[in-house]
Amino acid sequence: MGKYTAAVDCRTDNTSECNFLELNLWGRPLFTYAVNAVLNCPDIDETIVVTDNNKIKDIASGINGVTVSEEMPRQTEVVVVSGCAAFLKSRTLSMALNIYRGGVMVSAAGRRAINTDSSCIMMRGKMEPEPVNVFYIDDGSRNCPQFYELDDKEALAADSVNNFELALVLRKKEINAQLLKQNILNDIDNKKSIMQSESDGICMIGHSQIDRWKIDSISGMKVRNCGISGISSFEYNDYILEPELINCNENKYIVMHGTNDIIYNYSIDDMCHSIRKTIEYIRARKPQAAIYFINCLHTNGRMDRSNKAIDELNKALKECMPDVRWIGTPEMDNGYGELNPDYTEDGLHLNENGYTLLQRIVERELENE
Repeated sequence: MGKYTAAVDCRTDNTSECNFLELNLWGRPLFTYAVNAVLNCPDIDETIVVTDNNKIKDIASGINGVTVSEEMPRQTEVVVVSGCAAFLKSRTLSMALNIYRGGVMVSAAGRRAINTDSSCIMMRGKMEPEPVNVFYIDDGSRNCPQFYELDDKEALAADSVNNFELALVLRKKEINAQLLKQNILNDIDNKKSIMQSESDGICMIGHSQIDRWKIDSISGMKVRNCGISGISSFEYNDYILEPELINCNENKYIVMHGTNDIIYNYSIDDMCHSIRKTIEYIRARKPQAAIYFINCLHTNGRMDRSNKAIDELNKALKECMPDVRWIGTPEMDNGYGELNPDYTEDGLHLNENGYTLLQRIVERELENE
């Protein structure tokens, strides 16, 4: 297929509460996010911002590679992208264009209909695609439209007060993720001397539940804490293990990974493979070391880390790491299989009582060796 012309539709909607297109979405006018997605799509060679708004005309005229017009392009095949599509990715546009075979293709999102066969409104029906105001592709043939389904985030068009406020929240999460990465790198830099020090005690490796554990010794052994808050096992591999920042001098290791892997779209197999790399790193440098793995702790009231996903990961990890000494933590749960509120600050991180109990659990396992 050849290259396409794309129109970013920034025409004024006189029925709207305000002109969302020119509102500031964390430092940039809303419509510029859609423009960037189009400009970075390799299947599009002409980008036109269609608008009757003078302010948008002025801003768009200063963007390299953009043509400004008050009229929609007249080409046979055209891609039309909403200027309110704040989270549309260039890759998504490219994938849609690569499977487009003429007619009309419309962006859609999966929506659950109410199951009218049930007396309970919570019993919802199956997922069905529903058109959303993000993009469409049209060759003028007026054929029956086909749907290209987006995830919920990309399907968001910030064209109402509620949707714009949601876009602000989602964009802030993206910014926070960038800040988190920098904080992780800073923490690693600050802990390099600890990671590279020599010790004959016990080394602890993992994420914030290790990093925030303020403990000098356990079972009489000096603790070398190599935990990094906010880090996933994938990042631990990339930023710490690959550069070989950790010396492995001790004969005992406590590893805790998983809770920060679950929040991403990794498969169980991918997470297990990533977490095993820590075990293999230690084994390659200290073959006879005793390695203890603390299971991924349950959470309490956390939407980002479901206990069902945690149980699935723990089960898979226990099966794929038969060469480690597994430390289970059922004593930290309440009667509903959740992290007991008495042991947590926020449903995820442990408080002082939580760490006191965790220490007892770990020391019991160490003494049973």
